[in-house]
Amino acid sequence: MGSIVGEKYRIERIVASGGMGTVYAAVNSWTQRPVALKFPLARRGDRGTLSDTAVERFLREARAASRIEHPNVVTVFDLGRDRDGEVFLVQELLDGETLAQRLTHDGPLSLETARALLLPAMDALCEAHRQGVVHRDLKPENLFIARRGDPVP
Repeated sequence: MGSIVGEKYRIERIVASGGMGTVYAAVNSWTQRPVALKFPLARRGDRGTLSDTAVERFLREARAASRIEHPNVVTVFDLGRDRDGEVFLVQELLDGETLAQRLTHDGPLSLETARALLLPAMDALCEAHRQGVVHRDLKPENLFIARRGDPVP
């Protein structure tokens, strides 16, 4: 932690790590804006490197996501490469939990809560489809419930 990526993003902590990659909380040292840095699969400390095909897929998906402007879609700010040539995505840093986490600690959702969470998500998917973007991995782990203003029931 504390290392600088892309000449301006200071990594502060790991936010999440999974089969597709790792997300770090970072700060843009120029603007002081908190951001999330997402690295695909192989990352610091890993010995493997991404294939050219995997890198191109990551960049293609990041570019597609950056076209979607919707209040229920995370904002993509930038793409870059670190000193080692690893690609990364710079996006809005959200505070909250995934739908999977919510289900784990609260159990099944009430109809009211399900409606409050899923209708905005469906609206975001409609916007993505209007932009020609298809989400290929829609599941509770990939739906994020951000803490912003009004609490969800």
